[in-house]
Amino acid sequence: MKSVLGNFYKGVGKFFELLTDGIIYILNLIVTLIDNVKKLLGIFSMFFIILLFNPFLLYALLSDSRIILLFVILFIVPLLGRGLINYLKYLQFMLTEFFYDRADYYLLGKDSRGSLGDYGKEYNRRKWEQERRESEERARQQQRMWEEMFRQYYEQMGRGGYTTYGRRTTHERGPYGDPFGNQGNIYNPTGDFIKKYEESCKILGLPPTTDKYEIKLAYRKLAKQYHPDINKAPDATKKFQEINEANEFLSDSNIQRYEQLKKQAN
Repeated sequence: MKSVLGNFYKGVGKFFELLTDGIIYILNLIVTLIDNVKKLLGIFSMFFIILLFNPFLLYALLSDSRIILLFVILFIVPLLGRGLINYLKYLQFMLTEFFYDRADYYLLGKDSRGSLGDYGKEYNRRKWEQERRESEERARQQQRMWEEMFRQYYEQMGRGGYTTYGRRTTHERGPYGDPFGNQGNIYNPTGDFIKKYEESCKILGLPPTTDKYEIKLAYRKLAKQYHPDINKAPDATKKFQEINEANEFLSDSNIQRYEQLKKQAN
């Protein structure tokens, strides 16, 4: 009897896996195709925008059902499609893991996790964990990029080196009393760094003098508010990406670098 139930649950799990895989593949294909068409049509976008300033032409376009249908296909369908794809991935994990674990319980004697809702929570936990790891990796890559730019700048200026935390302070002030040492054609990343730092603080609704604890609190609040799985506003995904990028940039080492550079400027 256990073998029959185990194989039954395994079959149900496989059915949902194949079904959702097929639907996700088709939706991905449709969304990708529409995105490619939009890119091709992009070359006509400026001409189209100019034409829209003519109210008579605008009325004629909006009164044509074919134009409205084209607009829906190019802009609404991809938006809904991506949301549906994300939901199907959630549903796929929840259903397949639930039935596969039930099958393992009867066939192998392994413990089962519980209700479908528990698997949904596990999916969200894994997704957030993956997003966290990807965010940390992007932050590390960005940190290495800034480190390399500052290293090259300080070497070219003959200052003998520079570290993230400013432990080497020999010749901190540049030539002619310039705290940032602009000279000739040497690229000084200081201005771009300070600008990006202050813009990142602004995105999180914080002043540049904020500390790392306030940054973490603001990020958690805004990330939860604008997460695409929770917020269905059209600009939620873009806003969520901006919040993530700001948080990634406002690392502990960049906070210390900003404070040091501002002190040098003063």
